[in-house]
This record gives sequence, C-alpha cells and structure tokens, in this order.
Amino acid sequence: MLASCYNTAMQLAEETSSFNIYDRNEEIMNIEEFRQYCLSLPGTTEKMPFQKFNAGKSVLVFYVCGKMYCLIDIDKFDNCIVKCQPERIEELKAQYDGIINPHHMSHRYWIGITFDSDINDTLMKQLIMNSHDIVKK
Repeated sequence: MLASCYNTAMQLAEETSSFNIYDRNEEIMNIEEFRQYCLSLPGTTEKMPFQKFNAGKSVLVFYVCGKMYCLIDIDKFDNCIVKCQPERIEELKAQYDGIINPHHMSHRYWIGITFDSDINDTLMKQLIMNSHDIVKK
C-alpha cells in the first residue's frame, strides 16, 4: 500500500511539473461541473454533514468508502479542501500560490485549493482524483 501511495505521488509530481502555473486559458468549472466531476469518480457519494453548525451549514462533502475526500462551501464556492500525501504538501504550496492550508482540517494530510488562482481545472481535477484515490485505499 505504501508503495502504491508513493507511485501515485510520483505520478502526480510528474504530471503537475509540466504545468504553466499561470495558464488559466481554459474555462473555470462552475459549481455544478465541479459537483458532477466529483460524483463521476467511482464510489462517490455526497452529504452535508455539518448542518448542526452555523458555519458548516453550506459545506458539501464528497465521500468514497464512507470517508471524506473533498469539501466545498456551496455558498462561497471559492476553494475546496482535499487530502494529499504529506510528503507532497510543502512542495505543492511552494510551487502554487493557490495551494493553501485548509480551514478546520489537518495541515498534515489536507490542502486547500483556491479557485481564482494559478491552479487550472486540469490540475484541480488531478488533485481531487488523487484525494479520492488516497481515501479509497
């Protein structure tokens, strides 16, 4: 399993290293396209589990195997939070301004992705899929 995670991290590193960080020529996903992308990943379900908390009433969470892999605030839709390999987090934060510390999640295992930033949709989808794959294992 550890070797598999390492291989996934290395593949992600190779794929993301070729991106021009300021290439935002592609259209930016809207909230429904984002939701449809997450739901297209195998075994994904969605819930709004934080309804009891005022600050969390609009948080939509995507799950695989009963575990969270992506969170968004549907009212703001300005960032998402995904899982990431701990050894990749600092590298991604150094390479991209749009990778930030996540709100209310462990900085060791999660990253925030700012939508209006140097993160294009292709990279965002790769990071979401990576999170899905980490949790699924």
